[in-house]
Amino acid sequence: MTAPAAHGLPAPFAAKRRGVDPVARLFQRWLGVVFVVAWVSLGVQLDVLIGSRGLLPATELFEALKERPEVTFFDVPTIFRLRASDGALHAGVYIGLVLGVCIVLGVVPRLALAASTFSYLSYAVVARTFLSFQWDNLIIECGLLA
Repeated sequence: MTAPAAHGLPAPFAAKRRGVDPVARLFQRWLGVVFVVAWVSLGVQLDVLIGSRGLLPATELFEALKERPEVTFFDVPTIFRLRASDGALHAGVYIGLVLGVCIVLGVVPRLALAASTFSYLSYAVVARTFLSFQWDNLIIECGLLA
């Protein structure tokens, strides 16, 4: 039996009350690295995949959605419903990259994880076929659970 710590809890649990669990922090940092790699990879391919002259332009999706007012935000959860220009798509990638670096550095990691996860979900919705692989689903799930 472990001796009680200052809070009346066994020593292994008392350390967790003082701050963030070191294992959770390590997991967050490595997940941040994964997000940085994902954002860089998406940024390199963005114009070819969903840019205005890409294989599956994002603007066409939202023009089609304008004709269907019954489709709500919860059906198509993306931040690009109002504007899906090339500039907005690139700005989103740069913001996602900054959020990933914030996660790695430990600067508001939970908020950065939430924002980066929702941003990546927004791109997965817009990119449809191109971001529907297991890797993309897992990064969204891990970000949501972290």
